[in-house]
Amino acid sequence: MIYEDMKDKMSWDDFEELAYMKHEVLVDTFREDIKNLSPKTVRRHIDNLDTFLNFHLVRKCGADFESSENYIATFFSFTLKYKVWGLSKEAAKGYGATLRKFYKSMAEHDLYPESELAETLAEIKEECSYLVEDLDDDYDFIW
Repeated sequence: MIYEDMKDKMSWDDFEELAYMKHEVLVDTFREDIKNLSPKTVRRHIDNLDTFLNFHLVRKCGADFESSENYIATFFSFTLKYKVWGLSKEAAKGYGATLRKFYKSMAEHDLYPESELAETLAEIKEECSYLVEDLDDDYDFIW
């Protein structure tokens, strides 16, 4: 769902609320799948996922998970590169790992088409690699 297609049917606030509710269900499903990981790792994956689903998709792109494959490249090339201060190469790789795990989880639960999974995972890997190459280690600082 993309807000631009829905704006004559609902307000931005309604769109945003609906997207957040849908994403909460997806995150809960994913959290259940990764519950055997350490609490720190689970928290990192959930935080990464929140950045992708709610900050990038909803707030920056006006979209929800149903349209997410159209916004993977911009997540790595714009949102992470320019909006996440002090992003290290390791953190960038962590975002890639989170998204790969998340899309696999959604496909296993029939919440993402299995037929599109391989292509989506390849795009995540490629876009993440481009970002990691672009990041300068000297840029890895905290204000």
